[in-house]
Amino acid sequence: MMKPIHTEISDSVLQFAPESGPLSFAITVYNNSDQFASFQVVLVAAGVDVNQRDWYRLSPSVSAKIPPGAETCFQAHLLSVPPVPGGFTGTMNLTVRVYSTELRNEDRKDLRLIITGEG
Repeated sequence: MMKPIHTEISDSVLQFAPESGPLSFAITVYNNSDQFASFQVVLVAAGVDVNQRDWYRLSPSVSAKIPPGAETCFQAHLLSVPPVPGGFTGTMNLTVRVYSTELRNEDRKDLRLIITGEG
């Protein structure tokens, strides 16, 4: 059985040097359900409050409702290192969480973030 939400991210591994400015990647969401649905994306980093979202920006913040079989794209912009207590340099996992209130479902994809320089 096909999942109602399918997510693809443009990169599975990203190198981020905070001093070089924002880093962007694409998130494509497919509506495999049988109804119109809108989608939202949240980036999750271990040890970071999910309500603290000032370290990244998403465009758009919420998709318009799209028909069954259609796709929508989000652009994620990492503005700074996820605010882990004590700072961080090295490799961390980020989870891209995509959800739809209409479908009452979600999809998750992991990516590796390699932070260089000073975290």
